Amino acid sequence: EKLILKILGREEKEKREKPEQVKEEGVLSSEELKGIQYRLAKCCYPLPGEIVKAVIQKGKGLVIHSANCPNLKNLERVAPEKVFTLRWEEKGLFPVKLLITAKDRVGILSDIANIFAKDNVNIVATSSVTKGNRAYFNITGLFRDSSHLAKLVQDLKQLEDIEKVEKAINF
Repeated sequence: EKLILKILGREEKEKREKPEQVKEEGVLSSEELKGIQYRLAKCCYPLPGEIVKAVIQKGKGLVIHSANCPNLKNLERVAPEKVFTLRWEEKGLFPVKLLITAKDRVGILSDIANIFAKDNVNIVATSSVTKGNRAYFNITGLFRDSSHLAKLVQDLKQLEDIEKVEKAINF
């Protein structure tokens, strides 16, 4: 942890005037990231509440990935010293792209959009295509955290004719 903070140009946590807390070894918290440049990986759409890892990129700060991201798995093999676990608890709205497969029918897009609205998820991008009797939707929504996403996915799966709902992973 000290090495990571040193690499990122941060003061060591011992110099801070905070009471001692029990800490997981090798895990940084959101509080320790204040003032450090970071960005969210566009390949896996990480969300607060998920298990996430950060990758140190020279000159760019940190890139936060979902722990199950295939791109992260590759980075862990190639440069494990640049990857560490993060307890990320930031507040805000974060984009996540969902891939939805459904039986095509009149009103299916309307039904999907109504679930997004009911669950208070703003749709910021969408595209769809129909092939045969299947409809494929790429919908990007803004989510507070992983439980917000899980609720929407659960509600979508309850819709008649929805066959598959998954979080997109871009390679």
